Amino acid sequence: MANPSSTKFSSEAMERDLDKKEFNDKKEFNKNTGDSARQGNDLKSAVSDIIGGDKAKELVDKAQEGANVVMERAGQVAGQIKEAASGYVDNANEYLRKYPIQSVLVGFGAGILIGALLTPRRVS
Repeated sequence: MANPSSTKFSSEAMERDLDKKEFNDKKEFNKNTGDSARQGNDLKSAVSDIIGGDKAKELVDKAQEGANVVMERAGQVAGQIKEAASGYVDNANEYLRKYPIQSVLVGFGAGILIGALLTPRRVS
């Protein structure tokens, strides 16, 4: 049977890994948001050069506002998905702690099945 302290250690390690991944995801999201803002400004400048005047700037501003709303909503949806996935991970961890032998047997059986399906057949 698994040592409770090693199970706790592995859970903490998994949580640290998830926190690190979340940090990297937020960092990437912020980078992409910054890139979008720069691209919006570049677009505004290019359209102003082509069309000229305040009308072009107004159109680009509206488009940029729409893009910002979409990016914000995408961030919210990503957060909701992360929360839902976190619940599934917690349930899986709880099941593994309650039924370690059954979990190993299921994993072993799944490995055998996948191996059997992926092994090329010999034609005689």
